[in-house]
Amino acid sequence: MIIVLVSAHVKERTKVMRGLDDSKSASNVVDGLRLAYNFTRPHSALNGRTPAEAAGLPSLGDGNKWKTLIQNSVEAKERKETPAQTWRRRTIEGAIKRYLEGESNGVTAKWVLKQIDYLKKNGMTEAELREILTRFNNPTLLVFLQSQ
Repeated sequence: MIIVLVSAHVKERTKVMRGLDDSKSASNVVDGLRLAYNFTRPHSALNGRTPAEAAGLPSLGDGNKWKTLIQNSVEAKERKETPAQTWRRRTIEGAIKRYLEGESNGVTAKWVLKQIDYLKKNGMTEAELREILTRFNNPTLLVFLQSQ
């Protein structure tokens, strides 16, 4: 059924475009159709919701859903972490959480400092570290910045 719907939309779109000269432009059209199908078109089988809304994603509102989708995409791209940044953030957050639970689990301030030193050698910047430490809302953690 989905193939029939996509095929009908592609035929409708190519009548006015006639510009599918290469696979890249065809791929862009299909990607756009997939986005429209999943994010902007309500479905009667889903009680008037889009598949994205049915999956629990936030609604794009009642206005221009394309505009909202593009704005959300731009905002997400601006704050997106690289895989290496994600790994460094998760590593230090885990170390700090264990440290805050108390030294009974074997995590000492010295161990956290070793973790920070290791992460800095692997590309963690002072700004990244400061941002992570301030998120814990614990002023004593900022001591780790001065210890470096």
